[in-house]
Amino acid sequence: MAQSLGSPAEVYKTVTPHDSNEVFTDSKFQWIYIGGTAGNVVVTPGGGQSNVTIPVAANSYHPVQGTHILSTGTTATPIIAARI
Repeated sequence: MAQSLGSPAEVYKTVTPHDSNEVFTDSKFQWIYIGGTAGNVVVTPGGGQSNVTIPVAANSYHPVQGTHILSTGTTATPIIAARI
């Protein structure tokens, strides 16, 4: 069965933003949930792409793929990442 970004997640992780640690060591995350504090999330998309700052709303899901959520520039909390 083909899986897409819209498929239900199977693995969830509470993220502590870090400038060098990957969120998942075996794959990219495919979406993030932001809890009570809106702000910015700085994501490394992977594949050699530059970091991206994403403004995010509180209590919302965001379909973004990446390898890292950096502490530098990330202000939204708490963050939960998920993947298939």
